[in-house]
Amino acid sequence: MYLPFLGREGKIPPFLRRAGRKEDSYNKYWNPYIETLSLKEIREISFRKLQAQLKWLYENNKFYRQLWDKLKISPDDIKTPDDVRRLPIMTRRTGELPQFVQLEAELERLYSLDKESPNYKWQYGDFCTWGDRPELLAQHRQTSGTTGGTPARMGDTMRDWEYAQEGWCIAHWAQGIRPYDMATWFASYGLFIMWVSFYSMEKMGAQMIPAGGMDTKTRINMLTRVPITVLCTTPTYAAYIVDVAEEMGVDLREETSVRIITMAGEPLTQSAKKKIETGWGARAYDTYGSTETGLVWTFECADDYPSGNLHVIEDLMYVEVLDPNTLEPVKPGELGEAVITHLGRSSTPVVRFRTHDLVRVTEEPCKCGRGYARFIGGVLGRSDDMFKVKGTMVFPSLIENVVRKFKEVDEFQVIVEDAPSGVGKVFRLIIDPHPSVSPNTYDELKERIRQQFRTDIYVRPEEVEIVAPGSLPRFEQKAKRITFAKKEK
Repeated sequence: MYLPFLGREGKIPPFLRRAGRKEDSYNKYWNPYIETLSLKEIREISFRKLQAQLKWLYENNKFYRQLWDKLKISPDDIKTPDDVRRLPIMTRRTGELPQFVQLEAELERLYSLDKESPNYKWQYGDFCTWGDRPELLAQHRQTSGTTGGTPARMGDTMRDWEYAQEGWCIAHWAQGIRPYDMATWFASYGLFIMWVSFYSMEKMGAQMIPAGGMDTKTRINMLTRVPITVLCTTPTYAAYIVDVAEEMGVDLREETSVRIITMAGEPLTQSAKKKIETGWGARAYDTYGSTETGLVWTFECADDYPSGNLHVIEDLMYVEVLDPNTLEPVKPGELGEAVITHLGRSSTPVVRFRTHDLVRVTEEPCKCGRGYARFIGGVLGRSDDMFKVKGTMVFPSLIENVVRKFKEVDEFQVIVEDAPSGVGKVFRLIIDPHPSVSPNTYDELKERIRQQFRTDIYVRPEEVEIVAPGSLPRFEQKAKRITFAKKEK
C-alpha cells in the first residue's frame, strides 16, 4: 500500500526529498491484522482479553482480590458484556457516590504510610500488583492535578510500558508518522504521561530530538535550523508557539519543516485546530488518553482528517460509554461518559475507571479501513466541568471554541460562580489580549465577544474583563483555564 505524504509539498521529509520520492511504501497500518478486523471481531477480542485480565488480577493483585471478595464477585461471574456492570466503578475523586472505589482516597492513604510500617509497599501499597517487588517497576507517572484533587501516581513495568507504547504507535502510524521522520517533544522531561509518545516514535524508528530544558524562543530557533518534521505537544502550547513565532518574526509555515503536529493532554477544539493548522502549515492531529489509562487509546487518523473523530483502540482498552447520571449504557450517537478497563497493564491497572470525559460513539466504518468505533468530534467535555447557565448546559470546550474565534485574544480564564438567584451558574471571562490590540478598542472587543457567545451557545458571560497583555499564565503542558469558585461558608 502507498500512503501519500501529508501536508504541503515543501514539507516532504528531507531524506525522501533528496531521494526524489513523494510517497512511502510502508504498510498503511501499524498492526494490519487487528486494525482491519470488523468492529464485532474487535469487541469479541476485547471482551476475551477483559476476562483474562480480571482472572489474572484476582490471582495476582491483592487490592482487587480483597475488593471483589468483599463484594462477593468472582471473575468467573463475568460471562457476557452485560455482566461487566456487576463490577464496581472506580473514580479518581473522593466525595462521589459512596459505593465507588475511591482511587484518589486509596492512593492518598497509601502515600501517607510510614516507610517503616509493615503495610508500606513502595508508593502504591496493595493497589500495585508488584508493590512488594519494586525492582520490577520501571516507569512512574503522575496526573497534572488540573482536574482537581491530589495528583495520582501510577507505576509501570517494562512490559506495561511496551503496552502503552503500542497504543501510541497505532495512533502515530495512522497519522502518517514514519521511520524517516525527525520528531521532537516540546516539554521538559518529567512525570507527564505524554512522554510515552517520545518513546513510541523512537520504537517506530523515527529520529528523536529531545527539547526539554529549552524556552519557547530557543525551540523555535531550533525548528528553523533542524529539519524536524513531527512535533508532539499539547494544543495550548502549539497555539502559543504560533504567537511567540509571530513576535519573533518567524514564519513557521515557511521556515520550518514541521508537517505533522500530534497532540494530547487536553481536548483539541476545532477553533484551536484551525489556528494551529494556519500558523504552522501542518496537520494538527488529536489523540486522547490519561495518566490513569497509561496510554493513548483513541486517535484521529489521516483519512478522516480534519473531522476530529477519534478511533477507539478497543483491543487495548475495554471501553464502556455510560450515562453520567444513571451509569447505564447509552446508544450509539448519545452523549455518555467513557469508562475504561486496562487490557494489558499489570502494575497499577484500573477496572471500570470513570474518566468523566464525555463522548458520542459512532459505529459506522471509517474510510481508512480500520474497524474501530469512533468518538464523534473527539472528547466533547467533562461531566464534572459542565455547568448550567439559564437552563443551557455549558462545556469548557464550547467556551474555548467561541473565544478562539477572536485573533485579538492570546489567552483566557473562566471563573464559574453560583448565580445570584441561587439557581444554576454564571461565568466571568478574563481576556489576555494580543499586545497589538489597542486599549481604545477593549470595550468594543468585549461587546463582540458577548454577542458571539449569545450567537454560538445562547448564553453569554456575566462579565468580560480584559487584563494587561501577558498577565495570564501560559502552559507548556496541560492548561487549566476554568476555575469553580468555592461557596462561602
